[in-house]
Amino acid sequence: MAALNFPNSPTLNDVYSANGLSWTWTGVVWKVSTLNSVTGGGGLGSSGSAYAVSSVLVAGGGGGGAGGGGAGGLIYTASSTLTPGTSYTVIVGAGGAPTGNNYGTNTTFNGLTAIGGGAGGATTVALNGSSQQGGAGGSGGGSGGNQTGAGQTISGGAGTAGQGNAGGSGSGVGNSPSGGGGGAGGAGGAAGGPASPGGGGVGVSTYSYVTAPFNIGQSVNGIYYLAGGGGGSSNYPANAGGGYGGGGTGIGNSTGASGTPNTGGGGGASAATYGGSGGSGVVVLWYQSTTQKGSGGNIIGSFVNGGNTYWAHVFTASGIYTA
Repeated sequence: MAALNFPNSPTLNDVYSANGLSWTWTGVVWKVSTLNSVTGGGGLGSSGSAYAVSSVLVAGGGGGGAGGGGAGGLIYTASSTLTPGTSYTVIVGAGGAPTGNNYGTNTTFNGLTAIGGGAGGATTVALNGSSQQGGAGGSGGGSGGNQTGAGQTISGGAGTAGQGNAGGSGSGVGNSPSGGGGGAGGAGGAAGGPASPGGGGVGVSTYSYVTAPFNIGQSVNGIYYLAGGGGGSSNYPANAGGGYGGGGTGIGNSTGASGTPNTGGGGGASAATYGGSGGSGVVVLWYQSTTQKGSGGNIIGSFVNGGNTYWAHVFTASGIYTA
C-alpha cells in the first residue's frame, strides 16, 4: 500500500482518500469516513499477520461522599499481540453515583482489568467519634471527617498496586475536614485544620502524546492528564480542588463537583449534601502503522510521535475492537 500523505492545513470536513479508504478532518484528527476493500499487509479486510497494540485502560472514578472519590485504576500495557479478524470486547467502566457506597466500575480489555475508584467516605456522628473510611479501589477514596471533633484521624482507602494510590485521611478537628481521593499519580491529600480539607491526588500525563490529539483527559497548559482524585470538603465551609486528571472539586456548603467524563476522575466531596459522581473511564489502543489496521472505537485517527505514524482507537463507551 502507498504511504499516507495527509494535507498539512486541512479545514473542517475536508476529505482525503487513499488505499481504498476515505478520511474526514474533524477539526482535531483525520477520522475514517468511508471503508472499502483493502487487502494485504494485515490491514482492514485482510487476514494478515498478528500485530502488537499498546493500550491505556482507565476505570470509572469513585463517587464523592464527605470525602473525595478515588480515581479509577489506570493500566498501561506496552504491547499486546492481536490476531487479525478476531473481535475483542472493550468494557468502559462507569463512574460511581453520588449516593450510597459509590464505587466506580471496572474497565476491561483482552484479559486486563482496571479497578474502579474507591468511594469517598461518609461522616458519622456516632458517640465514639469514628467515621467511615474511604473505600479501596483503583485509587482509594478519601475518608470523611468527624463531626464530634473527638480528634480521631481516619486513614484513607487503599489503592491498587500498579494502578493508583491511597485516599487521604479525614480529621477529627472541628468542622470535619475530609481527605481527598487518591489519583493515579499521587495519594489524596490528608485533611489539616478546620478549613483545610485534603485535595485530590494528581493523575498522570505520561500518555498525553496519545490522548492530546483526540482531546481525551484534562488539559493543563496543553498537557493531558487522566485519573485524578476528587477533592475533600469541610463544614467550615471550605473547598478543595480535585487532582489533575478530571477529579471533581470538593465543596463545603453545596454538592460536590462530578469527575470529568472519560478521565476516570473521582467525584468531589460535600460537607453539606451529596458528593459528585465519578467520571467514566476510557480505553485507548494504538499501534505503529501508516495505515489503519483494526476497526472499532468512538474516535479513530492517526498521530505522529518521534517521527513515526501511529493509529489510535479511542473507546469512550463499551464496544468491540476487531483486529
